[in-house]
Amino acid sequence: MGLPLYRLCWHLFNLNRKAVLSWLSNKSKNPPPPPRQAFAIARAKQKTHEIIVSLTNNSIESHRVYTGTGFPTLSSKDNDVATTLPFTYKPFLESLKKIKLDAKEVVLSVFPVEWFGEKGNEKRVVMVMGFYKDGSANIWARPIEGITIRVDLDKMAIDEYSDYEVLPMPKVEGTEYQAKKLKPPFAAHVYPISVVQPGGPSFKINGHEIRLVNENNTSTSTPPKP
Repeated sequence: MGLPLYRLCWHLFNLNRKAVLSWLSNKSKNPPPPPRQAFAIARAKQKTHEIIVSLTNNSIESHRVYTGTGFPTLSSKDNDVATTLPFTYKPFLESLKKIKLDAKEVVLSVFPVEWFGEKGNEKRVVMVMGFYKDGSANIWARPIEGITIRVDLDKMAIDEYSDYEVLPMPKVEGTEYQAKKLKPPFAAHVYPISVVQPGGPSFKINGHEIRLVNENNTSTSTPPKP
């Protein structure tokens, strides 16, 4: 299939409803649990692959190419690359110099672009927006406006850049939100809170099995055989 391993995004795959009902209705003393499966989404060559893997048999149950609208959830690799690229992009660095901002104090965040099937807009892209720290923990109160960056996640490259306007940067003063650093009247005194369970936890763990107290439902996390 030629899929790069770092593009694999694993998600929990719900058990088959018929298999679960059949298991629940089984009158034998220790019926075998329903087959365990996982759902994998992989993006390669501008296509989205959906794969169902059997964790019981350590095999691929099905594989198809998704042709509907929308794209897979961003992976940590997607996010890391998209927020790193602008710092190697000369026009962006020049824009920061123009407005006298230190690149080391800039934090970038990724915002996915919606796609509902329009022809010509099939690219899997994200908009990258910058925020400025410079002494403030509340970066969201200090956006770097007037600059837009679009990253093509399939090509891992900046495919659109615009520095269209110089806008003032919000001041650091008044942006603090951390309770431990706020002073009255902006921070109210709060008494400490604690939560305890005198009888212990409401579940039991036995190896790879988790069982709720007074419940027959169980959850297992047995890894597939190598």
